[in-house]
Amino acid sequence: MRLGTGSRCARPLLGRPREAGSSLLEVLLAASILAGGVLLVSQGFALGTKAASLSGQYTRAVLLAESKLTELLLEQDLSAAETEGDFDGTSLPEAHWASSSEDTETTGLVRLTVTVGWRGAWGERQVSVNALRAELDRLPTTTGVGSAAGGLR
Repeated sequence: MRLGTGSRCARPLLGRPREAGSSLLEVLLAASILAGGVLLVSQGFALGTKAASLSGQYTRAVLLAESKLTELLLEQDLSAAETEGDFDGTSLPEAHWASSSEDTETTGLVRLTVTVGWRGAWGERQVSVNALRAELDRLPTTTGVGSAAGGLR
C-alpha cells in the first residue's frame, strides 16, 4: 500500500492551496461586531450615569421638601406662613417650592403638602411630600359633666 494514495489534500481544484489564517472580510466582520459591542456597553454606562444624576436630584428635592414641611409643621399660625418661594444656594437649578393645606375628614386634622420643582437636563421635575397636622383651635370643645376634662381643675 502506498501512502497518500487514498487521502485527499486540502487543495482546491483551482488556484493555490488555502493557507491558515483569516481573510480580510473575516477581520472586518469581527472588528465591526467588537465595535458595536463596545458602543452598546459605553451607552449603558452613559445611561447609568444619567440615571444616577437624576436620582441624586430627586434625593436633594425630597430633602428640601421635608425641610420646608418641617418648618410648616412647627409654624404657630399656618395662615400667616408663606405658601411658595425659591431655594437659594442649592444644587438644584431653579428650585422652587409651594405648599398647600387641606382639611381632612377627621375634624382637627389638616393635610400639609409641600411640592418642590426644579429644571433639570431632562426637563421640569417635581416631587411632593405631605404630613398631617393637628389644628387644636379647630377641635370641637366639649363642656359638661360627661367630658373627660370636666372633672379636672
